[in-house]
Amino acid sequence: FGRFISPLTPMFALIAGDIQIEYLLSRDGRYMLKAYRKNEYQVALQGQIIETGVGFVITLDYNQFSDLLRRRKRNREFKRTQRTLQNEQATTTTK
Repeated sequence: FGRFISPLTPMFALIAGDIQIEYLLSRDGRYMLKAYRKNEYQVALQGQIIETGVGFVITLDYNQFSDLLRRRKRNREFKRTQRTLQNEQATTTTK
C-alpha cells in the first residue's frame, strides 16, 4: 500500500514519521499483529512515499525443521480421534 505525496502536500500530513506497533494476541507471544507506517523519499519520483501495512505473525519454537512436520501430523491425528469420539457419542445418544 504505497501512497505518493507530491511536493505540494502540507507538512502536517508528514508528522507521524516511521512507526511500528506490535499487539500480542496471546499471552505467550505466539500470535501477534503488527501494523506499520514508513515514510520514504524517492529521488526518481521527486516526492515522499508513505507505505502502510498490517501483518499477522505466528511464532513457533523448534529444534529441527522436521519437528514442524511432526507437530502437524500429531495435530491431524488428534483431530481425527476427536471426530471419531464425537461421532461415537452422537450415535450412542441417539439409540
